[in-house]
Amino acid sequence: ARNLGATYGQGEYIMFMDEDNYAKPEEIATFVKAALGSGSGLLTCFVDYFQGVDPPPDPSRHLHPPSYMFLGNALELGIQKNVLGDANMFVRRPAFTAAGG
Repeated sequence: ARNLGATYGQGEYIMFMDEDNYAKPEEIATFVKAALGSGSGLLTCFVDYFQGVDPPPDPSRHLHPPSYMFLGNALELGIQKNVLGDANMFVRRPAFTAAGG
């Protein structure tokens, strides 16, 4: 499904996101800034846990929910637990194509 969806995209970047994830208002701008600054072909993000069907509360008005930071290229740890990233993935189209997408 991701590969099919990516064929319809027109931009330099593709963002993949699970249907049960919530994008923060600044998420795409942050991904673009990080991609341009780092030259990385693929980025993922923190996870803030919340429950229910409503969007998570505004962190500027509430205590931050529990967060989980991924460690990236930590394959030994990845055998035990997902430390490589969440389902929100921001990828440059050439990197996606090179990976077989």
